Amino acid sequence: MINLTEDQRDFLGRHGIPLSNVFDASKYAKSAGWQARMKELNVAFAFGTSPCKKAGHTLRTRKGHCIQCSPSNISYYNRFREAGYVYIAHSKSADRVKVGMTTDLVERGKQLNIYKYGGASDWSIVVSVRADRAGELECRTQNALRSKSVNGSYIKAGDVIACHELFDCEVEFAKQVLMKNLPVGADINLSGWKPKVESEGR
Repeated sequence: MINLTEDQRDFLGRHGIPLSNVFDASKYAKSAGWQARMKELNVAFAFGTSPCKKAGHTLRTRKGHCIQCSPSNISYYNRFREAGYVYIAHSKSADRVKVGMTTDLVERGKQLNIYKYGGASDWSIVVSVRADRAGELECRTQNALRSKSVNGSYIKAGDVIACHELFDCEVEFAKQVLMKNLPVGADINLSGWKPKVESEGR
């Protein structure tokens, strides 16, 4: 497992690619392996691939095209204009915040705990915003929080997958950053989502 470089983060931010749409392909010996896994996970871009012949870049589309040499390859995959929810989730045990985007808050909240995102299973979505360009809002918020970014991982279908949406900051700080980037007409939900706690005796 490797981490995104600062140059790669800068490139992704400039082109509005959310971290949730980037896959660590470094542990796969052949492109067919990471391409198949990305298709299963519905992720559009990879890093840690074999360097491109032109400039040695390792950011590619799922089809294997270098997006740094040819940024035009991004347009087909970009979620920049996708509608959905941008959310802030918090784990007390990990003392971490996650900023992500989804079209189903309940399902995403459950998945965070099922897969122990960032090594935690007590995630709650504390704030969510419904926006027509949710991918753009997610990317702007993540970029504004970049100095607070921390690395983590989770396991899905036996694979260790890197987390790039974790931040070491207070929920209120992340919320303020999100609010500063809100588009006009965004639907804010401060109640979020919390996992159901089974009552004792069941």
